[in-house]
Amino acid sequence: MYGIINEFLFSLAFLSRIPVRGSGDVKRIPAYFGAVGYVVGLFYFLMKLLFPSWLGQIFVVAMGFWLFDAFHFDGLLDTLDGFLSQKEPHKKLQIMSMGNVGPSALLFGVLFIMVYLYAFFRVQPYVMFYSAVFGRVSMCFLLTFSTPAKGVGLGRTLYPYDGRNTIYALLSTIPLLSVFGLYICSFSFSLALAYAMAVLSKREIGGCTGDVLGALNMSVQLFILTCAYAMGCIVN
Repeated sequence: MYGIINEFLFSLAFLSRIPVRGSGDVKRIPAYFGAVGYVVGLFYFLMKLLFPSWLGQIFVVAMGFWLFDAFHFDGLLDTLDGFLSQKEPHKKLQIMSMGNVGPSALLFGVLFIMVYLYAFFRVQPYVMFYSAVFGRVSMCFLLTFSTPAKGVGLGRTLYPYDGRNTIYALLSTIPLLSVFGLYICSFSFSLALAYAMAVLSKREIGGCTGDVLGALNMSVQLFILTCAYAMGCIVN
């Protein structure tokens, strides 16, 4: 039990700014991605209840991004910059590693935040568990479908990937079956987007990177929020 807690804390530290200490094999971290998602979901769930106004919701998203999603969002921007550039794969990797925000990333990044904020404000607080958990589980799907694009980097440390991690991460989603329709929607989007991202990243840059993992996480979160909104899981 102590070993499991230690590995969970290691995964939480890996995916957030929460100052916790843990240890273990870095390649086992993905097994706890879903569990970490519950921590994120609980934060958003409670904060949405405490700060229901528009300004409050903006504050909640800002805090949530700083604690949990800032580097995933940075990965989304870097991925947009690289994939949308008319360059060779190795040049795209260089663009993604530079960290500069180009015009394509700026445009789509602003649109992303606008849609995210609107959906975040409108959906029921419990929806945040689905977006947070499946956003992180989707990274396990992507790791299952893909190979590393580079020989170094944050993403490369998770390879060779043990597919059992994906099974463990999926088992952590069982409590979310309580809202079955939203669960099926979340699972389907996560799996489909992960596979699409694996194919796209293979074509664009030769494989997966840490930026691509972050881009998928953020994309899945947005899709689930908008799906929940479309399904009527909204605040009256």
